[in-house]
Amino acid sequence: MEWISIKERLPEENVYEVLVKVDEPFFGTSTPRMIVAYYSEEFSQWRCELTSKEVYHVTHWMPLPKPPKD
Repeated sequence: MEWISIKERLPEENVYEVLVKVDEPFFGTSTPRMIVAYYSEEFSQWRCELTSKEVYHVTHWMPLPKPPKD
């Protein structure tokens, strides 16, 4: 899997869990973060998958990997 620029394309509608790269400080740190989020077509914004709060400064995204087989 490779990172996809949000300038290139966004996730398909109804895909609610992707990994996103956030370029600005997040949660009070200066380190770029990667979080699980989704893109809301309705509001035209990224939202955190856990809290549904808006996520700013997303630059790239990629599908989540498949979970391990037990």
